[in-house]
Amino acid sequence: SLVISPLPLDIHQVVLNKINFSISTLLRKQPVGEVRIAPYDVHFSRQNIFQPDLIFISNEHLKLVKARGLFGAPDLVVEVLSPGTASKDSGEKKAVYEQYGVKELFIVEPESKLVKAFLLQNNQYDHPVITTGFFKSYLLKTTIRF
Repeated sequence: SLVISPLPLDIHQVVLNKINFSISTLLRKQPVGEVRIAPYDVHFSRQNIFQPDLIFISNEHLKLVKARGLFGAPDLVVEVLSPGTASKDSGEKKAVYEQYGVKELFIVEPESKLVKAFLLQNNQYDHPVITTGFFKSYLLKTTIRF
């Protein structure tokens, strides 16, 4: 039987596009890495192949980019929650991001604009820093507003 994943809501795309535009604009001025947005495969392992909404790959990790996606951990991940993926993004995927060393993880609730920012310290995520309508990236040395 055919299983179709529901498409993200319009607000999901609006928020993701604003975040992508902000980071891409910054990278044009300071080319410290590259951005990819879903659909784009990130191969953490054979069992764990995800399509985060947005990833940032620093210049030093660009060698992990292959024709079929990124083979290894991105430096930064943004997940914009959808009703169908919220529990998976906040639970199972977050654990894999932590295990494989994603330095910054931002989980964005598009309706309320609430952000939970997880920073990797001593190989684990600290308590989230919670903000609304923006998040601060130490890697990119900037505040992303949306």
